[in-house]
Parts: sequence; structure tokens; C-alpha cells
Amino acid sequence: MTRRLEQVNELIYRELSKIIEREIEFPEGVLVSITKVETQPDLELAKIFFTIYPKEKELEILKILLRSRRYLQHLLRQQIILKPMPKLKFLLAKEGDEEIVEKVERLLDQIEKSG
Repeated sequence: MTRRLEQVNELIYRELSKIIEREIEFPEGVLVSITKVETQPDLELAKIFFTIYPKEKELEILKILLRSRRYLQHLLRQQIILKPMPKLKFLLAKEGDEEIVEKVERLLDQIEKSG
């Protein structure tokens, strides 16, 4: 992966995380977290990998993200100048990313017990 592509991935990750947090309402008690962004070298497509806690809400949240895809892409286009602006494709994090999910779940459990 080239340095430029790494920078594009990081930029999309950072800005899209902010946009989703600010603009999309998820059901109460649901945590959605982008884990990774993989943009194609030709910038036609950006795969957005995310995790959802609790896992039982994955289908519901995926539907929300898919319905919001064009809106999110529009907002992202306003935040960053990138030509072409990649189309967004939302995917659940791969099985190898389970460590991240478990870590988040442990942190949430600790917060819940201390609060």
C-alpha cells in the first residue's frame, strides 16, 4: 500500500467517524465503531469495516448505515477534497478483528460497573 493510500484511508476513517457520531442516530445502548478503511488504489471504492455492540443489533445497524450511505458520502465530500471521492461500502469487521470487539466490550462492561 502506498503512503498516499494510507493517508487517504486515515483521513476517511477520521472524518467519517466524526460524521457518523454527529449525524446518525442509533438505538440507545448501541455502539458503532469503524475499525478500518480500505480504499482501492483507483479511489473508486472505500470499504468501511465496523463493529457493533451488542452483536444482536448488527442487522439493524447495517440497514441504518446502508440507508444513510449517500448522505454520509455527501457529508464526507464536504469535509475532504478528494478526486474522485470513493463510494462507501459498509462491511462488518472480519473475524480476525474480534480482538477489537472483545476489548471494546470489556471496556464497556468496566464503565457500566463503575457508573
